[in-house]
Amino acid sequence: MKLRIDRSIGNWKSEAFYRLEIKKGDEANASISLFSPFGPPISHPYWDSKATVPMPVTYNDHIGDF
Repeated sequence: MKLRIDRSIGNWKSEAFYRLEIKKGDEANASISLFSPFGPPISHPYWDSKATVPMPVTYNDHIGDF
């Protein structure tokens, strides 16, 4: 069975040329990285100005449609 998260793995670019990179870890984990239009990763002040690479994420099938 193909999980919905499997359809999101890869690189995505916004109209403003920001790039989102999604990499699958295992059946419940992935990592997401966000890059600026100029190439380097974005940093967020609310995350102690750390670069947004790789940000760990956890997904689950809480609605039965993953």
